[in-house]
Amino acid sequence: MQMKQNRENMVSENVIKLLSGTSPKERKNIALALGIAVRTYQKIENGQKEINLSQLCKIAEIFKVRRGALVTPDHLRPHLSSPEKLLMLQKMKDAEDALCALKERIESFREES
Repeated sequence: MQMKQNRENMVSENVIKLLSGTSPKERKNIALALGIAVRTYQKIENGQKEINLSQLCKIAEIFKVRRGALVTPDHLRPHLSSPEKLLMLQKMKDAEDALCALKERIESFREES
């Protein structure tokens, strides 16, 4: 349970770093792209509201960052010297890509039904 909480905090911190550097106009556009109100965006930005997987994928797309960058601890990113770390990060990225693709297929299926 503690490990899951730490991971959620890390994801939140990484997303907050991205969102907090935006202008009011950008906030409005990003909120629109996420399908949320600007107020909800501000709550996410302030760490008062969690995001779901679909929103995480969309945020990565908007900011043109790998989804893995949002779920990888900062202390691992600058020290990617060992093959084991690179392999672990690649597996995480592949798993995240698969989850996002599955989420999109589920949403598409629901829309068709």
